[in-house]
Order: sequence, then C-alpha cells, then structure tokens
Amino acid sequence: MYYAHNLYLNGELVTELVIPDGVSEIKNYAFWVCSGLTSVTIPNSVTSIGNGAFEDCTGLTSVTIPNSVTSIGGWAFSGCSGLKEVHISDLTSWCNIDFNDYDSNPLSYAHNLYLNGELVTEHVIPDGVSKIKNYAFYYCSGLTSIKIPNSVTSIGRDAFYDCSGLTSVTIGNSVTSIGSSAFGCSPFYDCSELKEVHISDLAAWCGIDFEDHFSNPLFYAHNLYLNGELVTGLVIPDGVNEIKQHAFKDCTGLTSVTIPNSVTSIGDEAFSDCYGLTSVTIGNSVTSIGDFAFYGCSELMRVDIVDGVKSIGYYAFAFCSNLEELYISNTIESIANCAFEGCTNILEIKVGSKNAITCSEDIFSEDVYNNALLCVPEGRKSVYEKTAPWNRFYIVETDYTDINGVKEQIAENNTVYDLQGRKVENPTNGIYIVNGKKVFVK
Repeated sequence: MYYAHNLYLNGELVTELVIPDGVSEIKNYAFWVCSGLTSVTIPNSVTSIGNGAFEDCTGLTSVTIPNSVTSIGGWAFSGCSGLKEVHISDLTSWCNIDFNDYDSNPLSYAHNLYLNGELVTEHVIPDGVSKIKNYAFYYCSGLTSIKIPNSVTSIGRDAFYDCSGLTSVTIGNSVTSIGSSAFGCSPFYDCSELKEVHISDLAAWCGIDFEDHFSNPLFYAHNLYLNGELVTGLVIPDGVNEIKQHAFKDCTGLTSVTIPNSVTSIGDEAFSDCYGLTSVTIGNSVTSIGDFAFYGCSELMRVDIVDGVKSIGYYAFAFCSNLEELYISNTIESIANCAFEGCTNILEIKVGSKNAITCSEDIFSEDVYNNALLCVPEGRKSVYEKTAPWNRFYIVETDYTDINGVKEQIAENNTVYDLQGRKVENPTNGIYIVNGKKVFVK
C-alpha cells in the first residue's frame, strides 16, 4: 500500500471503505498511504485502531468512529489532510478514547465533529463522564461552547487544544486537575476566542491543579463568571486553605481580592497579570506567597504583607508598576530575587521586623533605592544601616512625623535639595530637603 496507494476488493477500487462487522482490531499501518480512500466506516465490533492505520490517506474526507473503540494508536490519522468530518454516535464513548497523540485523533485534521449526523457546536459533556481524555477535542474548531458536568474530575492534556471557535466554557465543581495545554499548548491552548469561564463553586476552583498557565482557560478568556455573574470583587470563601498555582492568572476582570484567614499559601502565578486588580487583602494565616504570584498586577498601589507571611517568592510582585506603598511584616524570613523588580514607583516601604533579613539587592529596582523611604521599628535604624540591601535606602524609624507626604506643601518659592544636598529644580517622586526638613513627594 505504501507504493500502490490504491486498494482493490474483488477487482473493484475501494474508495468508501466499510470495515466488516466482527473485526475487533485494525492493525498497525493497515491502510497506510491508501490515498484512494475517501471515507471510512468502522463497526461497533472494533475496539482498537493501530499505529499509522490510516496515515497519509490524503483522499479521506470522512471517518465514522463507533462507540466500541477505546484506543487509537500513534499517528493513526497523521497526514489525512483532506479530512472534513468525524462522525460519532456517543459522546461518552468519545471522551473515554485513549488517543496516543494528537495525530491519533482525526479531529486534528477534520476540525468538525458530528454527533448522530449533527455538527457539534454547543457541546454538553454527558453527565456520568468522569474524565475527558488527552487530545479528546484537539483542533475541534467547530466548537463554540463547552459545558463540563460535575461528574468530570479531570481534563486531559491538549483536550481542547486550538478550539479556536470556542467562546465559553463551563467547568464543573468536581474537576480537580487540568492537564498541560488543556486549553492551549495545554488543554485550552490557542483557544483565542474564549471570552467567558463559568463556574458555580469558588472553593472548588481554587483547588484545581492546573499543570501550567495554558491549562487555565482564563489565560484566554480573562473573565470569570460565578453563577452567571462576572467576578470583579473576588472574595475567596472561608475554609479554602490554599489558592493553587495559576488559579486566577490573567483574570483581568478582577478589581479586588480578599483572601480569608483560612488560606495558608498563595501558589505560583495565582494572580499573575491580573492587571485590573487595584487592591489585595491578605489573611493573617498566609505563610507563603509563591513565585510570580502577583506579577504584572500593574494597577496595585499598596500591598500589605501581613504578619504570618514567612516567604515571598521569585518575582512575586514584580512589575506592579503603580505600586507606591509596601508593608513587609515582622515574620518574613526570606524574600526571593526580583520579588519587586520593575516596581519603580515605590515611595514608602515599612518593615515590621526588628531584625533586618539579608537578601539580594535585585529584589528592588535601582529607582526604588534612590527614591523610596524605608521605615523601620524604633531603635532599629542602626541594624538596617548595617544590612544589605536595606542600607541603600534613606532610613527612618517608625516615628517619622517630620516627613511630610504631600507635594503641595512645597511652595513655589521654596528651594528644594536632594538628600545629597544638590539643588533640584523640578522634584519628582522621592524624598527631598525643604526648609531644613525632609519632604516625601508623591
């Protein structure tokens, strides 16, 4: 077949192939490069389709997969560039097929799935399905919406990869894991038209194990709906003890987040690139803030890292470009590199600890060392002056009533000097000397 490309049955060229009922397996490479085929109908007796079984059948336009098939081998439909339609009669069976890779799924070429002769666009996974297997709807660009019931506990790798027509997805409360690229280079990868993610239980959502940020449909949709309402002021339910990694990444519809005292950890990238976020309240039981947790939340102006937090991750608040005020609790034990990189507008940092922890200079941008005021507990200024990188700041103890925090207090006829005694004509953000007093210009 590799050379002939055409198969004859009893002297007749086979174009519309009907596998006989009773066949239980289509073996490896059975119809490899049989480019004369235009359609394939597989009976309910078949349970498996082998590696490369229909590889490079470039004339194939339609294939019917029965309910009995449970596994399809590697490259089974690779190179079937003419495929337009995949026909099935049972969605539950389809969700349970073990596809070896994306080329095992004829949808990777056909893009359109037909259920009992009807094109599937608004897709409701049947209740009772417990898993959506890897590659199940890979490149099914005909889909416009998906509803996943509460019976589903996991969504496999690349399950909805490049479903470019998808605009809405509803995730059931029982989902606990979503595989890599579920909705992109992950389960939802390149689902570029996604606009809405619908859920009915925030606590369940916080507990999903997203394998990577592409696994989260919010990476594309940006908007999360709870019981039909757009979530803007997010209040994590009391009782949640962990916000998992990537949970709200790219959820740009969020404007505020309140994290209860039950939460002990905020995962990596949990709120990364939520650039609509203007305020965050962190409960007093949180002990760790993960890498990139609030990366790129550019509208945040103030962050209070409360008592109880022991560690701040790598790039945790990096590029929160409007951040001006920062409080770091007295329980902090470690601040990772670049934690506040790119937060160039920080003007005031208050630290609660009497002991200055040693950390890398690159936790802050250079502009922050030049412009921000570091406020430390009474009697501890000398400690911070001896400890890098804190000794690079202008340091005052907590009783800093001589610092005036409004720019309007600098009258036009006043002469302004920087902390090195140099005359400044047009002061911007930072600390200056005016009439012998330090003035904090915002």
